[in-house]
Amino acid sequence: MSGLKKGALVLLDEAGAGTDPDEGAALAAALLDAFLDGGAVVMASTHYGELKLFASDHAKLVNASMEFDLKSLAPTYRFLPGTPGSSHAFKIAGRYGVPKDVIERAEHGFSQQERDVARMIEQLENAQRRAHKAQSEADKLAARLKRVEEEAERKIEQAEAARRRVGERASSELDELLRQIRIEADQVFERVKKEKSQESINAARNEIRSINSAAGELSREIRPEEKVVDSGIAVRKGVKVRIKNLNMTGVVTDDPRHGKVVVMVGAIRMDVDLKQVVPLEAPQPVVQKKSKGSSRMATRMRLEKATKISRELNIRQLRFEEAEEKLDQFLDDAIVAGVDEVRIVHGKGGGVLRKLTHDMLRRHSQIVSFEEADADSGGQGATVARLQ
Repeated sequence: MSGLKKGALVLLDEAGAGTDPDEGAALAAALLDAFLDGGAVVMASTHYGELKLFASDHAKLVNASMEFDLKSLAPTYRFLPGTPGSSHAFKIAGRYGVPKDVIERAEHGFSQQERDVARMIEQLENAQRRAHKAQSEADKLAARLKRVEEEAERKIEQAEAARRRVGERASSELDELLRQIRIEADQVFERVKKEKSQESINAARNEIRSINSAAGELSREIRPEEKVVDSGIAVRKGVKVRIKNLNMTGVVTDDPRHGKVVVMVGAIRMDVDLKQVVPLEAPQPVVQKKSKGSSRMATRMRLEKATKISRELNIRQLRFEEAEEKLDQFLDDAIVAGVDEVRIVHGKGGGVLRKLTHDMLRRHSQIVSFEEADADSGGQGATVARLQ
């Protein structure tokens, strides 16, 4: 169509009206095709059923309508894309008092094609209303489901937070109880060292057995079974182990039997449940002879270790178990490196880490002596130990 710019908006109201309906519908269809071929965007209103059918089969046209409420005989002003509208002339005429026989005569005057078109349009309108209602219900259900999911997630988060708080409180209480148990065990060791009689050793063994049993029950009640990474070391005679429920280290004196194992902790032999024992270090094989080559290699490794190792360890603010493990490893490394003196910073605080340090140094066979650091080097907050 000449003079039409591509992308122009064309609005047609009742295209083809005012003339014969068949000719008007044909003319409107031709106009729509012409405008579309010229690249225009077209919006047209019509009451012609033929034009509605034309649009339903056209690749570039889409039917749409404005919803009409038959109960109130008033428009709802809701736009319904995809559905051609119906004029509802007969129903509206009946509501306004036109006699029924007149309406029936008018319906018989409709051609079969016109009746088919009107029926099709009405069915489409009904289907559109049902689809809209179903979509509305689906949206409501989706909104309810989302609220339920959000509430469930909130409840789960609250339950998890409560579980963590209970677990942390229980773990803290267990740590304190085990600390008290370790203090009692240390007191038993000190008494044995002073008295050095078989009677005191037997009494101490009974006390340790009782303490060990109590610690095991507390650990099972308050803290779940800890997962231990397999070190690959079998529990057998000579293996260094940690007793989980007492958090003490010792050496296995006999191979396990009947689910029990004998562990020497300091001067005390203890019967321990095999499940409470974690292997830490296998016994070192005794080498009878060393070749000059292997001796030189050992010396080179010793010198390399000595250049890398730090002569000071800071265990302040560590938990009891972490401090014990780090101090044990630090002393082993210092011995391998041939270091003659080390400094352990344990802080003053409540004195728990200071006592742990002194007890481990006192029991260690390679420690010649130890003493508090001088005032310039930490005083009571640090300990200096001399190694063989």
